[in-house]
Amino acid sequence: MAQGEERAYKLKPKYLVNNFNFDMMSATVTEDEHHFSTVGNFRTSKDFNVMYWETEDVHSHPTLKYPTDGDFSDLVLEYNYTISGDATPLNGVPSPTLTVVTTDDKAYYIRLWNYVTDRPMEGWEKEVSDSLNIDYSFPVGREEGTASGTEGAIRLDFNNLYAGWVPFVQGKDRAGEVSWIPNPDWVKVPVTSIKRLEWAFVPQEYDYNDAEISYFTESKPFKIDFSDWNVYGNAFLMNEKPYAPEGKVRISDGYDDTYNLTPERIAGDYARLGFGNTVDFYVGASHFYDKVYNGTTGMELITDHPFNEAFKSWYTSYVKFLSARQTKVISSISMENVDAPASWWQRTWDGKGAETLWSPAPKLLSFSNTAVQSYYKKYILGLSKIHTDSGMPPIIQLGEPWWWYMDSLPGSPPTFYDDSTKYLYQQKFGKPMHQFKSAYDSISGHEEMLSWLSEQNGKFSLLLRDTLKAVYPQGQFTVLLFIPTVVDPELAPKMMGIVNFPIEQWKSPNLDFFMIEDYDYLIANNMEKHRQALTVAQRKLGYGPGQIHYLSGADSTNNNAIWKNIDQAINDGINMRFSGVYVWAYPQVKTKGWVQPVIIESSVPPGLQKSGSIQVQLSSAGADSIIYTLDGREPTLSTGQAYTGTPIAISKDTRVKAAAVKNGVTSSTVQFDYLFDRKQYQYDATNRLQWFTVFQDDQKYRISYVYDKEGNQTQKIVNKIFNMWDDQNIIPVMLEDKSPDGSTASASSNFGADYLPYKAFDHLDLEQAWISNGTVEGWLAFKFPSSKNVISYKIYPRNENTAINASPKSWTFEGYDGTRWVVLSQESNVTGWTIREAKTFNVSQSGSYAEYRIKITENNGYWYTSIGEVEMTQGDSGHDQ
Repeated sequence: MAQGEERAYKLKPKYLVNNFNFDMMSATVTEDEHHFSTVGNFRTSKDFNVMYWETEDVHSHPTLKYPTDGDFSDLVLEYNYTISGDATPLNGVPSPTLTVVTTDDKAYYIRLWNYVTDRPMEGWEKEVSDSLNIDYSFPVGREEGTASGTEGAIRLDFNNLYAGWVPFVQGKDRAGEVSWIPNPDWVKVPVTSIKRLEWAFVPQEYDYNDAEISYFTESKPFKIDFSDWNVYGNAFLMNEKPYAPEGKVRISDGYDDTYNLTPERIAGDYARLGFGNTVDFYVGASHFYDKVYNGTTGMELITDHPFNEAFKSWYTSYVKFLSARQTKVISSISMENVDAPASWWQRTWDGKGAETLWSPAPKLLSFSNTAVQSYYKKYILGLSKIHTDSGMPPIIQLGEPWWWYMDSLPGSPPTFYDDSTKYLYQQKFGKPMHQFKSAYDSISGHEEMLSWLSEQNGKFSLLLRDTLKAVYPQGQFTVLLFIPTVVDPELAPKMMGIVNFPIEQWKSPNLDFFMIEDYDYLIANNMEKHRQALTVAQRKLGYGPGQIHYLSGADSTNNNAIWKNIDQAINDGINMRFSGVYVWAYPQVKTKGWVQPVIIESSVPPGLQKSGSIQVQLSSAGADSIIYTLDGREPTLSTGQAYTGTPIAISKDTRVKAAAVKNGVTSSTVQFDYLFDRKQYQYDATNRLQWFTVFQDDQKYRISYVYDKEGNQTQKIVNKIFNMWDDQNIIPVMLEDKSPDGSTASASSNFGADYLPYKAFDHLDLEQAWISNGTVEGWLAFKFPSSKNVISYKIYPRNENTAINASPKSWTFEGYDGTRWVVLSQESNVTGWTIREAKTFNVSQSGSYAEYRIKITENNGYWYTSIGEVEMTQGDSGHDQ
């Protein structure tokens, strides 16, 4: 068999699943296919843990699922058990059961103690033997042994499996005499249509009949060891997929999402999908720590040790299996915790605890609190020990460390005001902290306080770094920065951008490497901001591409458009030469059925270029060929140029679109954006500067000027440029309906001066748009000074929620030949418009015309029609290769 190709069979231990109520914790961990354990902590009298096998595989990636086969006839399971800690022994009360759930959702409860092959003879067995004058034991032929409720051997023959407590009960026989008679509740289990098998584990204090829950005063560990686990007979399901070659994309995952699966299963599935090198693993906010009832408000984290028994066992196994495949693990931690002591929480000015909107809600912890600092030192050293015990250098990531603000509350107050932070500030500055009641309050006069809060954030990172390296000098420490809500002034309140971006502490070389993520931009389809985000760690912190890791994703909605952006972002990260590019996260990858995309690499990283021209070479491992375009069209087998190996010369702002071809099938398109750091200017007929463009932080801006009749400058306007690809769009920048060069924008109507026709041709953010004057039907036209051969055009919807329904649905694209409008192409039933996303349309009957229009006959259901931006691409009359 190929590496990693093994048999999948019914009841294979690595496919077992573990579930339980939130107050307790448990994990099932395998050593190999014959030895495993379920380990955890009980904390209440009602804790209930189930280890189960599912006939339908609902937890694997679609390409790795084992087939559904519920027929367990002619199958035998044998294993030894050892029970320790607070788990109920097999001969206890209540007696642990195996529950068989059939496909019609009927449940059959099997008392496992009955199937312990080497147990002593029970009283009922002796009395049945004496009463019936037979040598009776169950199962029939079993030899008496010395097994106990905590240690013994079990044999389950599925052809002879019975539900119930015992096969005989005392009752009256036909003659009316008290005797041992067959138990009417002793039922043979149907095994040809099994849905699920469940092994239940409960604490010794469990009482099914008691409705009241009792909270333990301590967290009670338990463990059930399974050894010599063997399955015989009708068990085979499939040969598992062999390990795939390691791809360029790495995987991320999280304990709060995967604790119920075995580490062996997860690590093996990574390898079968080609995920290797390094895994970014989020330890989580709700399941890794130990906790106990605090006597008043609920469960509370135990501070003297960092982990519960389940997590410690699970994560040790996880790291071990990955280490065996030379795959490193980044242990990612955060400042979020569901059960942290109340004194640890960040708080608003009026004392409300900082929490997220997840359920259960994690609390945000204070950087200033010494108890938090002490616990986090134990936390990262505990993780590091797990790494080193498996022969793996520890890598610790502090993920998204931020002072929070509660945008779910009126005013969105920041949470700077826990007692520890207020005390430290008072000690240092001799005055109380200024109370910000809103994250949008003016910061004027309070910059020093915000700078100090930023310093506390950064010093916490360095405290953990120094703690790690004092014990594990070879260890690495990093921070994960979520760029949209920290660095982006359009998304982050100004004060939050200050306190959550401690540049002095995070700058190179203070951290071993730096990690960034920006998935809000991918979800919002704001790919221009995404490309700017990729340069933040270089521009602001001084890390080189080889010191940056990029986390792409995430989407839990199976939105194809978002996953397309994730693929593009991954390709961007690889072409930026980042040290590692990850997809978040494995549960979403499984749900979507996502596989690693075809990567196309460029010899020149995309982005802002300092030289006057570049030579771009393209490559894609395993592809037969690459097709590319420079004119905005999508590359297909019939559109674009075949890349021959000759470098592509680029000397102006250009978007290269490329697709790889394998066995006659093209991959998804990826694009490479190249911009040149040069200004562009436009003057009017009297040689006055109308506008110029400039780059700042990889964002392109247009500075435009307005003059009065005497030629005096009356206004200076700064706009972000949404469309950066003027070389592809032959429509010039329009500042009014008619420009000095003779270009003209016109329309059948417009909804006032703010929505004139030229707004659809101004190259600016799409909120500035053309809107009809309350009509659905209408037309929007553009006239060039000279004839152009338009071969394709794009329409962007207006950047506003109602614009989806106001966008065109059916129209004709027409050219004016001097006497009449000629229909060049026609579109109908165009739906699915997305804010900031253009739709591209090819012109089927292209020709040379100076004036073009879009004549709209139907929109998507609104009372007026709007268009955010129109772009046109020029070509020859000819013939695609």
